[in-house]
Amino acid sequence: MYFHEALALRINELRNDKNMSIYSLAVKSNLPYSTMYYIVTGKTKAPMIHTLDHIIHGLEISYRDFYDTAYFDQHLPICPVNRHHKSTSKRP
Repeated sequence: MYFHEALALRINELRNDKNMSIYSLAVKSNLPYSTMYYIVTGKTKAPMIHTLDHIIHGLEISYRDFYDTAYFDQHLPICPVNRHHKSTSKRP
């Protein structure tokens, strides 16, 4: 499991425990719906720290409670390495 997948699982778990829709969590977190959607579906591979801060406050829980789950018990890689990706950079 990658870190962004663990985040998505945990946010959805907490959101569902509180009977919150993606939209209502986005509003409480003061984030655009699209940002929240991409995070909870795992499409955002590396969300910004301040974005996670907004989400944790929107869930009305502490950081300790957010990370207190088996999802984060091990070291998780940040995102998958795409070895087939060709750089579009023009640098030599």
